[in-house]
Amino acid sequence: MIVRRTLSSRLYPPALTRELGLSPVKGMLLYGPPGCGKTLLAREISAALGAREPKIVNGPEMMNKYVGESESFVRALFAEAELEQMEAGDQSALHIIVLDELDAFCRERGALRGDTSGIRDSVVNQLLAKLDGVEELNNILVIGLTNRPELIDAALLRPGRLEVHVKVDLPDEAGRQTILGIHSRKLRQRGCFDAAALAAIGGGALAKSTFGYSGAQLAGLLRSATSFALERYTDAALLRGWVPGDAKQAERRASGRAAEGRHGKGVKLSGASAASEAGVDGGEGGLGDDGLLQVEFEDLARALRENAIEGSWQGRSKLALKVGAWRRQRLLRRYTQKLLE
Repeated sequence: MIVRRTLSSRLYPPALTRELGLSPVKGMLLYGPPGCGKTLLAREISAALGAREPKIVNGPEMMNKYVGESESFVRALFAEAELEQMEAGDQSALHIIVLDELDAFCRERGALRGDTSGIRDSVVNQLLAKLDGVEELNNILVIGLTNRPELIDAALLRPGRLEVHVKVDLPDEAGRQTILGIHSRKLRQRGCFDAAALAAIGGGALAKSTFGYSGAQLAGLLRSATSFALERYTDAALLRGWVPGDAKQAERRASGRAAEGRHGKGVKLSGASAASEAGVDGGEGGLGDDGLLQVEFEDLARALRENAIEGSWQGRSKLALKVGAWRRQRLLRRYTQKLLE
């Protein structure tokens, strides 16, 4: 839908579309659960259209306690595009405005109790005027982002304004596998996972066990797993009596040495160099014998427990079933065991 409604309408010369009585889409709404990549998608749309760097505005930033300031802020967002349209006409570059948390300031007019100033209503009116005012702007695209589309004023969502509505939903298993691959790429390239953890991530066991997770939650899951390894690394280093300053001196003395890992290359941390200088091994768990940060399978299992969420059971029903962390851990162990057999 994005390509058909938004991108294709911008591919033809403006003069030709005017002759045909057509006008490009001026606005679209991306909605869905938080952490699913709505802002990233807005940036990708901007890049695909060859537009200028998008202006990304958070909803609360639009609100100002002084009379007229919020409306002035809205007008300022469109000022650059209006000026370029006047100077360059059809040769004007495309300007994209991304309004994040749209529901914070574009709620149904008159529905918000306690807003005696009417500021929110005035902001909605100003935005509507800019989207389809007397002077049409063909060099602008407004993208609204929200988790609560039902709260937004209906007048803003009608055709001619934010008319293209796209739901950015939670990723499926293939999507989760891709996201996990992206966020674990550098650690995998450096050989920082043990065999079981590498199989769980690369073989799809972790993706199968994280149904209901958003992209942001998957990234947080990997950060959590890595933090357990970093904690072991720090504990082992402190027990051996070195401090970061000593580690830096050891690094400088050891400069010129190649950091070779289990898979040919690795991330050698400062503590490993200091321990090596002192003739002490890296300790169990946090660091391997070669001084690499080691993220183990159990770190992934512990991260699942630490980042437990409620989600649907493999999409069986929209009525989300509460799936405990222990169940996800059990699935992760089962799927990984099959991969290692």
